[in-house]
Amino acid sequence: MLSLYSSAPTRFSLLLLQEGEEYVHEFVAECAWPPQIPGNWQGRPVLAGHLRLATRSMFFDPDDLRVPIVRLPFEGVEGLEAVGSARSGDFLVQSRHAVRMRPGAADVPYAHDRSRPALAWRFCLAFAAMHDFMPQAQVLLAACRLPPADREAALAALLAARGAGPGFDPGNLRGSLAAERVVAQRAAWLATPLARERVALALTPARLYAQPRHGLQGRSVRSARLADVAALARRRAGLRDVGLEVFFAAGTGGGGGTGPDTWGAPSAFLVFGNREEREEWL
Repeated sequence: MLSLYSSAPTRFSLLLLQEGEEYVHEFVAECAWPPQIPGNWQGRPVLAGHLRLATRSMFFDPDDLRVPIVRLPFEGVEGLEAVGSARSGDFLVQSRHAVRMRPGAADVPYAHDRSRPALAWRFCLAFAAMHDFMPQAQVLLAACRLPPADREAALAALLAARGAGPGFDPGNLRGSLAAERVVAQRAAWLATPLARERVALALTPARLYAQPRHGLQGRSVRSARLADVAALARRRAGLRDVGLEVFFAAGTGGGGGTGPDTWGAPSAFLVFGNREEREEWL
């Protein structure tokens, strides 16, 4: 049975992001839920949960799974500012648009709440310092106010400036460090028809690994034996020649099974930062 409270909410997934939107970071936080927005079924003045920052919006994911996740698109945000003392961790988001998602972890149509004037959402960061959140949130907000072409360029530059994140953890190797060593690694994306996830790719003489940067999809590290790779094919991703599809032989450990030695799909669609990075992996 699904618990009604969770210290590590699991109903959030990359599928809640818009097409082309990328997940950035998460923070433990509290939210003063506006009374004009339905969903706070107990009328609590403050709700505990996770604040999730993405390139086009921010999400509040309550620990009480009966309360919906709320998405605040940056296009509807009129103001974003810290309040109180520098150490308080409090900030206000003035938003004209809120999207309620997955109340009770149910897959139901999203509910859109639009308001004029904008409603105030007050948040308090539980552990992170304000400078860990506010500068990048304000840069993302400013980028989303640009014309579409300039917006995408600004977001791409911001993500590039953040870097690839942590590299592959050797502790995730299936064999011992003496028997299996990483010979190449690269930051990339693992793409599916509905979402894409930033990963750290690693190659050993025996296996291919993909380690998620955020681990939101309910699965840790994927791996497949190189002996199970049946074919490689260059692909286009977002009109750019930067994709690589890895096909696994049917009935092998790399295929679509769910056991500990499987990738979990019949193929893997990898997206690289540029064509040169892709060619290095062929």
